[in-house]
Amino acid sequence: MKSLIFAAAILLTTTFAIIGCGVENGTCVAGEQCECTGAGACHKECLGGGCDFEIGALSAGAAGVDCADGGCTLAAQGNGSVEFSCIGGSCTADNHGRGQMILSCPGGNCEMACHGIGDCRITDCKQGCKVSCGGTGTCINECKDPSCK
Repeated sequence: MKSLIFAAAILLTTTFAIIGCGVENGTCVAGEQCECTGAGACHKECLGGGCDFEIGALSAGAAGVDCADGGCTLAAQGNGSVEFSCIGGSCTADNHGRGQMILSCPGGNCEMACHGIGDCRITDCKQGCKVSCGGTGTCINECKDPSCK
């Protein structure tokens, strides 16, 4: 009986490990916590703007986050690279992770704070984008407007 219980426990553990290693895709809406937690690649999209995205500490795959309508937040603690597209602008990104983070902000007025060891970059911003660097990675703000610092 003990060996049967032990075998069942191993089967469940293996099943959950395999599920956690797959690709995570999906959509989110405002006010909803939208997470990437597994070891595989992850892609999340916000419908209507104002979503809160989180890349968990155990996340190891590349992550893509899309916020076409703007006003989203992203907190990343994972090990993989993160691409955050904020077409509508006014997004905030906070990177405590080990991977590179790129924030594309054509709508402007985005902010990025980097506290991890990965590099951080703001691209495609026309105005009002700011990046602060408190980690060991390189921080680059490609915005050329004086309102960007």
